Amino acid sequence: MTEADLAEVVRDAVATLDALKTAPDVELHVYGAEETVPATTDHRRVRQIIANLVGNAVKYAGGPVGVELDGSQEWVECHVRDRGPGIPPDQLERIFEPFVRLDSSTSRSRGGTGLGLAISRRYARLLGGDVTVESVMGEGSSFTLRLPRHPRDPSGRAPETTG
Repeated sequence: MTEADLAEVVRDAVATLDALKTAPDVELHVYGAEETVPATTDHRRVRQIIANLVGNAVKYAGGPVGVELDGSQEWVECHVRDRGPGIPPDQLERIFEPFVRLDSSTSRSRGGTGLGLAISRRYARLLGGDVTVESVMGEGSSFTLRLPRHPRDPSGRAPETTG
């Protein structure tokens, strides 16, 4: 793990996806990534997590996608919100399992292996954080990447702070 600016990681991931998107009705909006958000983490894995979350939103939302970075606390959160069809409540945890894709005509036509969310959650947990989701059918979904700003030692304890 190295010192990284998570705001730069988010901006880079979103810019790459914005350049690759093919649907003209999908707009990407980034909030909270103007200031530096330093953290000691694996920036390549964080970038992949953000790319997976934003890529899914672009793929399934069919409209604006908001990416909001909140680095104001000891935990950094990145929220990816869309106005897509939503995820059924009974599928909210299941979508994080490997090879699971929602069984609908929309998702089947979009391609993918069903590994992005499983990998994203695994990486986040290896970094001491998590990826969670909230969704309302017909209104959209919000995925949250939550990471500690500082690494934990091998015992799982947060580093001691002074003062």
